[in-house]
Formats: sequence, structure tokens, C-alpha cells
Amino acid sequence: MRKYNILFVLLSFVFLGNAQQTPIFNHNFENPWLYNPAAITNSEFTTASLLNRQQWVGFEGAPKTTVLGISGKVNEKHALGFRLMQDRENILKRTQGLLMYAYTIKISEEQRLTFSAAG
Repeated sequence: MRKYNILFVLLSFVFLGNAQQTPIFNHNFENPWLYNPAAITNSEFTTASLLNRQQWVGFEGAPKTTVLGISGKVNEKHALGFRLMQDRENILKRTQGLLMYAYTIKISEEQRLTFSAAG
């Protein structure tokens, strides 16, 4: 009976599991806001980025990811940004928009604490 319980649990992961396809980026240093929305406060200027990544060029259905992002500070405490992304992989195509907001608290002259939300 114990074997059947273990088998049932393992099969339920197969049928009930849900995964996500996360695009791979190689630009983490230049664009840290790709993974961390609080990073939109790092620059004193409004920044715009356009990224395009293609893998396995020349193959049918090769993965392709394009990202457009703009972010900047509204004032010393608030920052806003947005990201538009299109991810294409074989027959799957996903277009996503993301709004980012960050709030910064100045702790000392050299330190700050930033809270962020994205969705």
C-alpha cells in the first residue's frame, strides 16, 4: 500500500505541476532591473534599454527574446519604470508588460533602503 501512495504522490506532481518559462538574460550587470525592480533607483537619470537575444540562429523555432524597458526617478524617494517583453520559443509566444515602483528611505549619507513592487 505504501508503494501506491508514493506512486500517487509522484504522479500527482507530473499532472498537477505548473512550471514557468523564464527568459535567460546575460545583461544582469547593465540592467539589474530585469530581475530586481528595486534597482530602478540606482541611476540618477531616466534610462531606456532595448535588448534582443536570439539562440540557435538559423534553426526553425529558435528562442528569441526582446525586451524594452524605461525607468527613472520621480523624485528623491520615488521611482517608476516599465518593461515590455516578448518571448518566442518554437510554437509558444508570450508578451508581457510589467510596471515597477520603488520607494527609497535614506538611512545615512551613504546608505539607503529601497522597497519595490512590480506587477
